[in-house]
Amino acid sequence: MRRVRAHDVRRCALGIVVILVTACAWASVRVEAQAGWRELDLGGGHRAVRFLPSGVRACDPLPLLLFLHGAGGTPDAYESQLDTHAEALGLVLLLPQSTGTGWSDADVTVLNDALDAIGVEVNVDDTRSYLGGHSAGGAFSYLLTYDGTGIAAVFSMSAPFYMVSALGEPSYPAPIHMYYGDMDPNYTGGSAAALASQWDRLGVPHETDVQAGYAHSTWPASSIRAGFDFLLAHRHPGASPPSRCGDADAAASEVDAAMAFVDAAAIELDASGLDAAATATDAGTTDAHARNVDGGRSRAIASGCGCRVGGHRRSLGIAWALVLAALVWRHARRPPFRRH
Repeated sequence: MRRVRAHDVRRCALGIVVILVTACAWASVRVEAQAGWRELDLGGGHRAVRFLPSGVRACDPLPLLLFLHGAGGTPDAYESQLDTHAEALGLVLLLPQSTGTGWSDADVTVLNDALDAIGVEVNVDDTRSYLGGHSAGGAFSYLLTYDGTGIAAVFSMSAPFYMVSALGEPSYPAPIHMYYGDMDPNYTGGSAAALASQWDRLGVPHETDVQAGYAHSTWPASSIRAGFDFLLAHRHPGASPPSRCGDADAAASEVDAAMAFVDAAAIELDASGLDAAATATDAGTTDAHARNVDGGRSRAIASGCGCRVGGHRRSLGIAWALVLAALVWRHARRPPFRRH
């Protein structure tokens, strides 16, 4: 029969605590959402893509632009034209795919599903939620904004004219920034002028960026930046949501403390004279009975914070891990048991 040595049990204790602390860390510590572009599966064959700047924390309140593609287009076609400016400004982008060629009321469910999906990853700042889009997407963005409430500002590009008879939120007429190339039929055909007149009638603050030599689907990079700057200069009345990063910092401190315990135990193990302990132990067996330690199941934060965090029992899980390790460690320090 193989000898059960003292250092075997001690190594077992260290192994248990390392495994359990690691498991609790994964269940407890907030995992930051991945920066850059990521596809969101909205179910039912619907999709969106989102962009998270690398210099932000998803658990802090962040500005969001819901940007709608042009008729017959896809979100992916706009990625490289938008992300450089969003990265520089710390602006989160959400680009859903329409259900048909253009945009209609049938797409509202998809838009809400996309907003729900980004809310799981990102702590969206409700006072800095923006709508924008190109062509048909630009028109649908202002129709949605002025039919509803809660949008801080609008950025339309090459948008056609549609009638808006009244504002859904008269107390806050969201400002709009419109871009047109002077070769765009929607500019030369009068849509830009008709929209400007409409905004004057409704009391909507507006400005128009017209660039010479550009057509319906072309624009200088500076016009994208100007549109983003315009959006971020406006906030919807109300209070921003609180940061959710405090939970992550507290969980990280718990794990740091647990790992410090592991480091101290390892140092003691190295200094304990393992060879002497091994030769003093006679043949014997050790039966181990393990119990499951429940550190809490992961759940999504309903408020839209940027990651997943362990349930309210995460601290209890770490505590049980340390208690179990301490008991095994205490057993390992007893005089060797000689079996006759």
